[in-house]
Amino acid sequence: MNKEKEIFNDPNGKFVIAIDSTWKYNKNNQDKRLHQFEVSKECVFQISCRPINDRISKIIENKKIIPHDFSLPNLSYHEIYNEQDDIHSYIWMCQIDDHFIMSMYFYNPKIKPPKDIGLDLMGIRMSLQNIQYSREEKFVNKEAAKDKKGKKKDYLNIETWRNPQVKFLQSITKKDKASIKRISPVEIDVVKLYALLKCKVSQRPNGFYDKVRVGLPLDNMIWWDFVVECDKGYFQIWRTPHMIEAIFDFDEDFDLIDFLEKNIKKYSKEIIETIEKFDHHTIYINHYKSYKECVNTLWKEISMIDLTPPVAPTLHISKGKELENYSKAIPEFTEKSVKYHALAKSLVLNAAFEIESYLNLIIRVGRSNELRHYPEVLKKFLRQDFSYKIKNLRFYTTIFVKDFDLKSNEYRDAKELMTMRNKYVHFDEDSRHNKLGEILYDDNYPLHPTDADRPAIESIKKMFHKPEFKKVKNAYEVSRAFVNYLESLIHPEVRDSIRFLLDQNPIGYNENTGAYSAVNNPASIDFFGGFKEDSKSLE
Repeated sequence: MNKEKEIFNDPNGKFVIAIDSTWKYNKNNQDKRLHQFEVSKECVFQISCRPINDRISKIIENKKIIPHDFSLPNLSYHEIYNEQDDIHSYIWMCQIDDHFIMSMYFYNPKIKPPKDIGLDLMGIRMSLQNIQYSREEKFVNKEAAKDKKGKKKDYLNIETWRNPQVKFLQSITKKDKASIKRISPVEIDVVKLYALLKCKVSQRPNGFYDKVRVGLPLDNMIWWDFVVECDKGYFQIWRTPHMIEAIFDFDEDFDLIDFLEKNIKKYSKEIIETIEKFDHHTIYINHYKSYKECVNTLWKEISMIDLTPPVAPTLHISKGKELENYSKAIPEFTEKSVKYHALAKSLVLNAAFEIESYLNLIIRVGRSNELRHYPEVLKKFLRQDFSYKIKNLRFYTTIFVKDFDLKSNEYRDAKELMTMRNKYVHFDEDSRHNKLGEILYDDNYPLHPTDADRPAIESIKKMFHKPEFKKVKNAYEVSRAFVNYLESLIHPEVRDSIRFLLDQNPIGYNENTGAYSAVNNPASIDFFGGFKEDSKSLE
């Protein structure tokens, strides 16, 4: 696991970093600030340190990158993970004084074994965290360190816990772990705890689990962790999908929970300011997803109902046993028919709701940039009828490669389903959807048609076998076909991201960026209505 390291000195004299001794340096004669290393086949690491210009300033502002605080024990980086075809990449960005460090790791996941990726990432993150940066005198003088000689250290103040990770790393290989204590769960407000560690220890999680993480935090069993150390001990605290846990080792009696709670109270103002800078995601019910699941469940239930009518006596005068069996079968048939009726009507309604909610959601997610600034215009469009929204879909959105074909079966069938839904809901007596037929009388003499079943059964069928099974099945298939067709019109580059996002329930909305987001799944994404960011263009 331990790989030999060698020191790379930036030819421009700005930084020193430890790299794997097996990496091959590829000198770039065109760009003197960009340093590239061949890690293995189709796997590259590169790093640069540049003076901040207007273009870099915009990146810093957009990514909300905070300048490094030299009172903290390690450097922190804004990290971006991208998956583009056969190339996956990690990008790390950090502002130090008036310079900008940017590092990238590219690899082909089809060639690079997952274990090797994890080891590479751990080594890179540790090296980046411990880069030695050469500061200019003007910045050093500006932040002249306070003379703390002769002052007793307050180990109950988290600002005292800013040592590099030495004791913690030694504990990993330590055989006798009797002194290490564990707390599970740690019952402290997760947001306040994270904010405290962020503003007082490390601007980004700096723990062991974060170093070996592959993919996004939510892809992993441990979402984030911090290692906090002083000259008398350390503690590591981490967040799993359902709890916070911690370990600690301290030379004296130490109450970690009390320590954290008192520091949260002590630095409450800074914690509030830190929390205000977090991305705030409002969580909404995804009605499309819920209607979709309802339709699937209803169709499964309906498909299992046996609506075969009971066998009726064939003669005008019937035997007692035959008539008795028939009479007993009618209540069971009635019960099944009523159940079918309830489920069938629900499926028709939910299938129409699914189509409409999908259309509205995809308009919101794929809306044009202009509509983000004019929400009233968007609301007005969303209130329009189904046909109007379909006809003008591409005008209000940016994600479709072509218009919805108004002559397609998907449009015609969906519109018919909407009409059917409306007729059921509003009970239009003149509607063909509600008419069962016609019966004639000659004065008081009934001229009912001779049906396949007896009047009692026919009455049940007319009342409860509507909508017919064929129409119900069609409603189920139409809702599927509509969604699939509309998905096919989405630009291929963003189709999978949108499909993933629209399948989340609940669905998030990032109030800071105006983007819909997936916040509770193994991948957390924001969708901005554009195409994936080209990581190579940042360098």
